[in-house]
Amino acid sequence: MPRLGHELHVARGDSSLPRVLTRWAKIDVLILDDWGLTPLGAQERHDLLDVLEDRCGERSTLDRVVHTAHHIILNGESMRKKRSPLTRGPDSAT
Repeated sequence: MPRLGHELHVARGDSSLPRVLTRWAKIDVLILDDWGLTPLGAQERHDLLDVLEDRCGERSTLDRVVHTAHHIILNGESMRKKRSPLTRGPDSAT
């Protein structure tokens, strides 16, 4: 999210916003990470809505705001937790 916000802000200033929006719309899977670390201003919210609308029904967007997202429920222990040396005991096999 910070990178997206920064790039859109710069693009708005140098008149390249339409080109940047088109490029973001064509990315196969857009993952919006670090959501909500800082408040979005009115222009940032508008720009983000433009990106999401351009992608709607065309490309995958992984975030926490799209109401049409698919929820995948996984059972079992997290592989990250299983593989982390911080969560394994001293006698655990690698």
